[in-house]
Amino acid sequence: MKKEKSLLSLAKENIYHLYPKVISMDVDMIRLANNHFRSKIVLKTKAKSFFANKVALNYKESLDKSCQAIKKQLERAKIDGVHQFKKEVISEDEIDKLYYTDTGGEG
Repeated sequence: MKKEKSLLSLAKENIYHLYPKVISMDVDMIRLANNHFRSKIVLKTKAKSFFANKVALNYKESLDKSCQAIKKQLERAKIDGVHQFKKEVISEDEIDKLYYTDTGGEG
């Protein structure tokens, strides 16, 4: 039988997967007196620390808001992620395949 993972561990795994330069992460969930939830994420990279604190009506919504806030902070700080687009580079082999005709145009 497969053991189910908690939402906290799934959120941590998601951020660690997307941003491998993250050194440590601490996630806290607190139920407030008005039955809302507050999630707090403290994340550290080699050079900086990031913090997100969000309040929402339910557990999952609060955690999702905090994760989105941390991801936006990491993108703004230009922390390299796994799925970022890279500039297209022409290799030397492709340049060698180009040839010029006698009329001066490329073929």
